[in-house]
Amino acid sequence: MEDALALFREMVNKGISPNFITCDIMMQGFFQTGRAANAKELFLWIIKSGIQIKLRTYNMILHGLCKNNVTLTAMDDIGSCTSYREGLLQRLKKEVLQKCSGVPFVAVSLGHKVRLEKDRSKWATVVRNEHWNASDYDSALRLSYAQVESHLKPCFAYTSIIPPMILFNEEWRIQHWMAQEFILPNPDTGTVEVEEIGRFFFRYLVELSFFQRAGVDPTGEQHSYILSPMMRDLALQVSGEDCKCYIMGMGVPLNHQQKVRHLTIDLSNIANQNMFDFNVISESRCLCTLLVVGGSENFVPRIPEYIEKRFPRLQTLDLSNSGVTELPGSIGQLKHLRCLQLQSTMIKQLPKSIYDLYLFQTLGLRNCYFLEELPHKIKNPRKLRHIDLVVTHSPFRNVCSLTCMPKEIGLLTDLQTLSRFVISKESTVNIHTHKRGIEELAKLNHLHGGLLISGLEHVNDVEEAARAQLVCKQFLRKIGLSWSGSNKQDEQNMEHVELVKNGQVVARPHLSLKTFLQRSTSRSYNHKAAQIMEHLKPPTIIEELTISGYAGMACPRWFSSPDYLKLVTLHLYDFKNCTVVPHVGQLPLLENLHIKGWGGLVSMNRSKFCGSNTTCFRSLKKLHLERLDRFA
Repeated sequence: MEDALALFREMVNKGISPNFITCDIMMQGFFQTGRAANAKELFLWIIKSGIQIKLRTYNMILHGLCKNNVTLTAMDDIGSCTSYREGLLQRLKKEVLQKCSGVPFVAVSLGHKVRLEKDRSKWATVVRNEHWNASDYDSALRLSYAQVESHLKPCFAYTSIIPPMILFNEEWRIQHWMAQEFILPNPDTGTVEVEEIGRFFFRYLVELSFFQRAGVDPTGEQHSYILSPMMRDLALQVSGEDCKCYIMGMGVPLNHQQKVRHLTIDLSNIANQNMFDFNVISESRCLCTLLVVGGSENFVPRIPEYIEKRFPRLQTLDLSNSGVTELPGSIGQLKHLRCLQLQSTMIKQLPKSIYDLYLFQTLGLRNCYFLEELPHKIKNPRKLRHIDLVVTHSPFRNVCSLTCMPKEIGLLTDLQTLSRFVISKESTVNIHTHKRGIEELAKLNHLHGGLLISGLEHVNDVEEAARAQLVCKQFLRKIGLSWSGSNKQDEQNMEHVELVKNGQVVARPHLSLKTFLQRSTSRSYNHKAAQIMEHLKPPTIIEELTISGYAGMACPRWFSSPDYLKLVTLHLYDFKNCTVVPHVGQLPLLENLHIKGWGGLVSMNRSKFCGSNTTCFRSLKKLHLERLDRFA
């Protein structure tokens, strides 16, 4: 926010006049960071500067101030910019407080009505004539919806397919909007990604209270949202026959199937979910969206073998949280399919025909613990932007079964999400295999969010690591680097060393020779790991870094770099050979430091953490030390 404010001031100082869009963005940023006073100051500056004010700006200031418990200030601001008499303003304050009752969209709706009355002398009458009761909320909601910009209305109406009180998150919703082409690139914004436009749409609807925050994930980063009952009723009204949420087990048939374009099947009310049959929606040939929710891992949907004939226009298919283990090969005949969500399913492999989907954008495989590999020719759908392979650690599940990445996945240069990259041994020793190594990451420079690279023990040399060009991934915010195992296999091989002459075993090495060979192999492995780590330098923009299983004797030099100015969380796990902690105490924003499984660490002090710097850990909130076996 400080960077944005500095740039805004620079614009003004250079004589570049901001328009109402620029001011709205700044005001929204102030409210999101809890700086309502700054938003108020900016609003008054806009009035004095003569910048044209849109209705949206008034809505934003009213909504933001009410939401920050400064409703009186909201009326003060309206009064100061409209030359209201002080006595009248004081009376209006109390009435607005009573009518809003802490509900933001009521304040927004009231602001709409006041501003629509051009005769300022009648504003008091407008406020006093507002009598809010249960039946009036619908009118307020409709008025709020009427003021929403036209390109946002289909985005909101589409959410009517979400069942009551079902949680959803921002990225999932945006990917669905993209699949239905509710979000399109704006030629005026140049290089702004479609996802960024979608985030603006989503957060704007949140600010207007159309979506309600319901919780946050354990990391404290990803919010979940719900549609309140009133908002869902509004969404159902404005979507008409296009969107339906059909609840199975209620004894009510699904009518007007021919008109339905977006459909959710809710199975939460039926005892035997496997009784569900896709014949229930046999007449829905115009479907563009099909979601099946309320299932469990015991529910295995019987997907029609010729699904392309049943749903020829399908653009989004979501079978998440079910027991589906495979998809029919005909899935590749869904020529319009853009979004396939299989989160938390038991899928093991995807059909090869999936690479025939030319318009394919999103492949959601989050928490698919049994997934073994991706299709070999996944490079074909060049419009693919999101491959979600996040696996949440669970005591009830084994680790991820994914063992490799497909060859030429690096050709998908539009990828925005690739949350996991697994390096396999085969990919580094056989050039004819369909599996490839870490160099596939070289051109994937548009990746956002997080990336976990595992299997680093299979990287052959420094050149291979350098070709990944990890430092060029300037949009990543989280990076994980993982070695699994170490040189145990090499040590086991040493146990079977024999001296052979003319095909006959003539001697077996003495124990000391075995030990020597094992130690030599171990030193070589550790040295190689250290060299590889030096060339896996993350971009300096990252906020979270996790490294596990590193076998080097010393930490890489870039660990001590002061350039990681935004690093907040650092996890260093199972550094079994390191005896000295890196100089991370000088990182200005570091709040969380986790050190676990350092078998060689015997002591630490401020000088080891901070070097010669006198200031140390300026922002640290949590220091977690665990399994330091030799630590005194």
